[in-house]
Amino acid sequence: LSLPNGQRIELHEGHYILGRHLENDIVLNDTNVSRRHAEFVCAAGEVVVRDLGSTNGTKVNGVLITGEQLLQHGDVVNFGTAQVRFEAS
Repeated sequence: LSLPNGQRIELHEGHYILGRHLENDIVLNDTNVSRRHAEFVCAAGEVVVRDLGSTNGTKVNGVLITGEQLLQHGDVVNFGTAQVRFEAS
């Protein structure tokens, strides 16, 4: 994942919570991001993103998601106004 601040995070098997709260696995310091905004689940070489009932929603390539969305290389994921790019390795 490429974060808005330029940081890159490599995802391995498991799940990662993204949000504004400092105890999350991935922290985005943006007021449009909920404290617990979304979850990434990595399994069998695939990565899925799931919104966790956030206030401002989660979009993949500009489309608001409901439920889970399988990510493809180059997908742009928006959490409120914060933008993250998914890059498969």
